[in-house]
Amino acid sequence: MTIMRRWWAIVFLVVSMASVAAANPVVTILGRTGSDPYSTDTLVLDPGDTFDIMIQISTDVALSAAQMYITDSSSLGYLTLNSVSWNTTVWDVGTTIEPATPYDLDSGNNYRADLGAMANGFDTGTGTFTFAELNLTLSESVMSGQTMYLHATGLVFADTNFDSIGTQTGGPFVIQSSGQQVVPAPGAAMLGFIGLNMVGWIRRPRRGGASDRA
Repeated sequence: MTIMRRWWAIVFLVVSMASVAAANPVVTILGRTGSDPYSTDTLVLDPGDTFDIMIQISTDVALSAAQMYITDSSSLGYLTLNSVSWNTTVWDVGTTIEPATPYDLDSGNNYRADLGAMANGFDTGTGTFTFAELNLTLSESVMSGQTMYLHATGLVFADTNFDSIGTQTGGPFVIQSSGQQVVPAPGAAMLGFIGLNMVGWIRRPRRGGASDRA
């Protein structure tokens, strides 16, 4: 009997652990340029390009709240957040935490922007839904072949008691620069023009030498 009780206790523990694991939401980042479909594929961009990312949550338990931030984990500082669009069908957007945009994901901001949607007692239901859509720009000064990694991280809460079901992380979502557009600055071009003219002036034969004065 004692052995049987222990066996049932082990089974109950395993089932409970499996249930908790299954309840954890899965956070995914998808990206696109223009009107392309969202995808988890690497975005290859030219300097100055604008693109969108979508933070998506899949859950098999109803969520009451979440608070997230987006981070450039490569710590390069070449990304700027232009705008945030909330999925108003699941989140109470009256209590959001949102960065003032445009917002540079650089060292001054710890390469991240705080995002949040604390929905008081709001029920998302189960399934897959969009947390928010973000529009970003890749800097004009990004170097050729630079690779950046975006992560979405934050706390997720379930039921009206705001019981935390853990810190969830999505990503990495990969962004790569296709190349550096090198365009001479007007000032540099002017200095080069002046320098060439000075070289020509110095090499030009001079008049009024000693033989001329004799």
